[in-house]
Amino acid sequence: MWQPLFVILVSFGLFIGSLSLFTSGVVKFVFFPEIEGDYVVATLEMPEGTSEQETLRRSNEVAQAVERVRTTIASEEGIASEDVVQGTTVAGGFAVPAGDPEGGRGGSPDRATIEVKLRGSEIRSFCAPRFEELWRSETGDIPGVDQLSFSSSVVPIGADIVLQVGAQSAEARAAAGRTL
Repeated sequence: MWQPLFVILVSFGLFIGSLSLFTSGVVKFVFFPEIEGDYVVATLEMPEGTSEQETLRRSNEVAQAVERVRTTIASEEGIASEDVVQGTTVAGGFAVPAGDPEGGRGGSPDRATIEVKLRGSEIRSFCAPRFEELWRSETGDIPGVDQLSFSSSVVPIGADIVLQVGAQSAEARAAAGRTL
């Protein structure tokens, strides 16, 4: 009579114990793994009514900080400065994304983005969040700017579908790419 109840209680206890391994963090579960991004973007917002020339001048100040960060990372990592950043783009007067709560200000001359394309994550020795952190501190406060935000992303801006293949060697990566 006690035997079935004992088996049920032990089974229930083992089930609760196994769940506690997940909730305590002993066993990690990652639904979607973090992928190292190759883009770092700064978004600049000036007061409404600011001229496009003034916005461009301020966004160029932010872009100039990229060169200082490039030099800093190159000296810290012991690499050539060309191996840090692949390219920088400054764009002003862009349309506001559809989900923007301030919608209707599309094509606004008081907004700009500065996009930095880092060397591929498979060949660089530093991480995008580290670049973002240095860029943020190197830029500092810029007078007359309403908001300046920085972010490092996982995929290129505007890409519909992006596949990133990671492997221990270039040959293995190329073989996986051919398979796809």
